[in-house]
Amino acid sequence: MQFEAAGFTDKGQVREQNEDAILVDTLGLFAVADGCGGHAAGEVASTQVMTTLKEQASPLLQTALSAEVEERQRLREQLGEAVRAASSTIYHRGQATPQLLGMATTATVLLLHGDHGYVAHVGDTRLYCLREGKLKQLTEDHTLAAEMVKRGVLQPEEIRTWAYRNALQRALGHHQQVQVDTEVFAVEERDILLICSDGLHGAIEDEEIRKHLELVETEGVLRAAQRLVEAANEAGGPDNASAVVVHCLKG
Repeated sequence: MQFEAAGFTDKGQVREQNEDAILVDTLGLFAVADGCGGHAAGEVASTQVMTTLKEQASPLLQTALSAEVEERQRLREQLGEAVRAASSTIYHRGQATPQLLGMATTATVLLLHGDHGYVAHVGDTRLYCLREGKLKQLTEDHTLAAEMVKRGVLQPEEIRTWAYRNALQRALGHHQQVQVDTEVFAVEERDILLICSDGLHGAIEDEEIRKHLELVETEGVLRAAQRLVEAANEAGGPDNASAVVVHCLKG
């Protein structure tokens, strides 16, 4: 599958610094990480994810894998291992350096190979797919709010105003080990994929996200990413906002 991809990130209207990090690899590896922690620790954590991915996941793209089911499963597992390795590195760096103690980050990683996408995900960054005009969230938020919706305690529309909506249940670096969600999905020509931080999807509704993504074919992936982040800032920009947009083309 051929693709066009671009990313854009901004600190927003409230935060003093940007603790998000993005990755756009021309070979087909994409990611958004949203760091948290005192001082610059969040930035260190999110940047560490990208460093580890480049070291461990990028080489996977150099290997010509077949489309057999067992090969897809192997690639999925290797991507998850790369994210777990990043989490371990973040944890041990925090333990060894007092000013970095407690740092952590979310991460959503997408690897495109052939006609499939491979996802590794922890936290509340998200992966969306726009296909034939319909927007679908492909990842599950690891937050207390999402858990409350599952249990029926909250309705989805109540999350935006709930006091604890940003409370994470899972993040890279919080503990020595972390559970990473991994998935494989079929990619179709003209699919538009979006990875974004919660500073973006928490500021604007999914319908607005869909409308901006629909402009990819006329305005391009970079402008779509910029428009999404600009929309989050126009909505108050309460947090860092990041978007990586991938347009899947004919293979």
